[in-house]
Amino acid sequence: MRTIVNRIVIPVAVWVARKNPLADTVLKAIVRVIQRVSFALARRRQPEDNHTVLFFAFMGKKFADSPRAIFEQMVDDPRFASWNFIWAFRGYDGTEFAESFAAHDRVRTVTYNSRGFYEALAQAKYWVTNSHVTDGVMRPAGKVYLQTWHGTPLKRLGADISTKDSKMPKKTRNYGSWYRLQASKWSFLTSQSPYFTEKISSAFQIGSLTNPPTILESGLPRNSNLFTDGSTLQNKVVALRSRLGVPQGKKVALYAPTFRDNQHASSVGYTYNLGIDFGRLREQLGDEWVVLFRAHYFVANSLNFDELDGFVCDVSSFDDINDLFAVADVLVTDYSSSMVDFTNTDKPILIYAYDLDEYGNQLRGFYIDISEFPGPVITEQDELAHALNRIDEVGAEWAATRADFRGRFATWDSAESTKRVIDAVFSA
Repeated sequence: MRTIVNRIVIPVAVWVARKNPLADTVLKAIVRVIQRVSFALARRRQPEDNHTVLFFAFMGKKFADSPRAIFEQMVDDPRFASWNFIWAFRGYDGTEFAESFAAHDRVRTVTYNSRGFYEALAQAKYWVTNSHVTDGVMRPAGKVYLQTWHGTPLKRLGADISTKDSKMPKKTRNYGSWYRLQASKWSFLTSQSPYFTEKISSAFQIGSLTNPPTILESGLPRNSNLFTDGSTLQNKVVALRSRLGVPQGKKVALYAPTFRDNQHASSVGYTYNLGIDFGRLREQLGDEWVVLFRAHYFVANSLNFDELDGFVCDVSSFDDINDLFAVADVLVTDYSSSMVDFTNTDKPILIYAYDLDEYGNQLRGFYIDISEFPGPVITEQDELAHALNRIDEVGAEWAATRADFRGRFATWDSAESTKRVIDAVFSA
């Protein structure tokens, strides 16, 4: 019966809901009730443990980001030698996690949104994520929920997205009330800068909450590893290039675009149109470059680069983007917050905004003028190829702008960011 429900009933219900707004509303309400009941029953079965932490990143899709940084530091910290750690995953092969922690006697995994997940929510005093806890679950008194939101918002978010004359799908408009509900669950929120605090507070309507979360002016834990010293970093880069199959001597461009709200297929989820003719780009760049393509975690469609003979490598399933930052000689992005984190490396950034008018004026819009971004704004592929072919000059030309941008948007990032968060949140 469970197999029939999972393989037939649920997919059909989701398909109907995506086609019909009323059905979507009803289905979501039913799901929230099921989640609420599942958590309540789990709490009756499973007593809370003050020394257990539950982690999940990107709704269970990756072993990555600030939850990973906090976990890896805590598991090796003598202060937490008797603590237990749980990771929730879904649709994730667990390879990288298993290589390091499969045999660890204080670390275990559960499947996100399963019975085991609700029991882990009940058992753990501490919840750590960079996205959100299942909608139907509210944080009970006494539990601690650490929110490490996955990046500084440059494009508008939540309650700040205008719905007037918008081309965004109706289902994705005006999520202000949903965002406010999520923020009401948080105990702590990590912040990267005063700007981060201001915009996240606005998007999630934190100022309207009776019991707002404590904001930790710590920087993002995920970025501590961007401050690794020279020799250690070089060894890491050599190992990563070998793992990715990047030939020594090749320049590496990391292409990491964000998702588009209006590129959504009812039977698949968010999809992505590349915006680059990689075959032509290869001709324009010659043999000097390798492109690492990193899709946003929302994007569901797979892309095939086999015909490009190693010129493009799909690294969308790679766990931690910060490892890719270490390998990359340049970041090519559009409106993604990855540019904020990447400024910590002081390497060049190119803004490839091929759909700037539509995205900026008809979809989300921006909190700041795109002219303030830390690299040249490029709208045509020929311009992109030209910039890559003279990337050392471009990097030097934009060095002062990158430094100013980092000072404004990554103000509190440092090698100590992870430690500061752990010290503030966890009672060892």
